[in-house]
Amino acid sequence: MPRRPTALRRPVRVGIDAVADKQQGVVAWAWAADPGDGLPGWAGPLTGSGTVDGRDMAAGHLAAVDDVADLVRACRGPVELQVDDPQVRAALEALALPAAKVVCGLSKAADARDACLRVLGLAADTRTRDEIQAALPRLLVGTDGSCDMRAHWPIGGWGWVDGEGRFGAGTGRVKGGGAGANVAEVRALLSAIKSHHCSRRLLVRSDSVVAVRLAQAIRSGRGDTFGVPLDVVARLRQAVFGRDVDFEWVPGHSGEPMNECADRLAVAARRGAQLGVDPAVRDRVLARIVDEYRDRIRSAQAAATIPAAESSGLSAGTG
Repeated sequence: MPRRPTALRRPVRVGIDAVADKQQGVVAWAWAADPGDGLPGWAGPLTGSGTVDGRDMAAGHLAAVDDVADLVRACRGPVELQVDDPQVRAALEALALPAAKVVCGLSKAADARDACLRVLGLAADTRTRDEIQAALPRLLVGTDGSCDMRAHWPIGGWGWVDGEGRFGAGTGRVKGGGAGANVAEVRALLSAIKSHHCSRRLLVRSDSVVAVRLAQAIRSGRGDTFGVPLDVVARLRQAVFGRDVDFEWVPGHSGEPMNECADRLAVAARRGAQLGVDPAVRDRVLARIVDEYRDRIRSAQAAATIPAAESSGLSAGTG
């Protein structure tokens, strides 16, 4: 008798964040939810945002929790409230919300951070979204590519993860020969850069000497291609034009957490494409990979941060 497939129960994940603008004297709060499998028939919103007066970000987090309460009550399964600061986590745990577990997650908390920035961008009279993004600390992004060279026209995979827990992965056919792996590495750079706001300062790390040298050559105006196809070089040149992006080489498979995470994302994406894995299953696998590295990702970002926010009057992510 065949076994029944086991139903996967994904928890409802709700990212919560607050950002204070000291110059305006206002705190923006926001939440963003992934309904998982616990909100069948839910017709309400999956995001919410607003502002409170003052500079106390704890008040912003509590306002977000109050706003999301209806969604939490409607859940028919576990709920994860994701925040990016241990002090905020402790404050929310003290509320003893029913059926809710507070975790220092990253993926949905990063979505909430973006929503907060949008709120501040709308609330400011003189500050634009570009200025808000530029005032934030430089964001570290780890990238990597993966290529199965056994096929005549191999499949490449690429992945990236940033210091706020966002991540991305993709796949595509790449040219054979030695250029295939380099194309996958450069596609990882492309995906990472294009996935971030044009005003956010980035430090992109890769374990590919070719990809980093190519990016640095483009930044300095040199015409070297390092054997990478011209169409891919042109796309990278367009992506970095006018951007405040630095590139840095890191040794592969050396314990650098963001490189390790990006490597696993790239491999998982490539293998998923080769095996025809359902996209929803693939996305859950990718999210679990990032969750495994969340603490080390936070530490890597903290070590690489340039503290520009305090001097600009903008404070983000701490309670």
